[in-house]
Amino acid sequence: MKFVVIALMTVWVVLATTPPLHGADGSGRGQTPPTSIIITNKSEIPTPTRGPYLSSGLPEIVKMHKAGVDASVLLAFIQNSPMAYNPSAKEIIYLRDSGISNEIISAMLRRGGELRDRAAEAHREERGPRPLSTRGPACGACSGQPNPTSIQRRITNRGLR
Repeated sequence: MKFVVIALMTVWVVLATTPPLHGADGSGRGQTPPTSIIITNKSEIPTPTRGPYLSSGLPEIVKMHKAGVDASVLLAFIQNSPMAYNPSAKEIIYLRDSGISNEIISAMLRRGGELRDRAAEAHREERGPRPLSTRGPACGACSGQPNPTSIQRRITNRGLR
């Protein structure tokens, strides 16, 4: 019984010392305290959107297209560029969605292929011609040509030396 009385007195003290809630006087005004902060997900400042990462040479094409450069100028730029364009499937779709014509995308693919073929040809010429057979005989005796070491052994074994 003593415990119940102490508990009730503690509750009464707590309720008597806490200030009343705003609007608890029955007026119905001010359902939220005046110092509350309302958080929303919308930002007041627009954030710039970044495009996807594009492989070498493609950002320049997109930039020129968005600036309104004529398609014939873009084609001339691509055909005279030292860039070996090699867009992935995702990049081709992005270029198409950006409004770049199929003709310009095809020109980039052709130019990239041409430059890669030239580089491969130059690499082959730099290495020189390859022999017809890479599997030659293991020793001179197998090839039908005399091996100088074996000739010297034969001479020494016969006592001619």
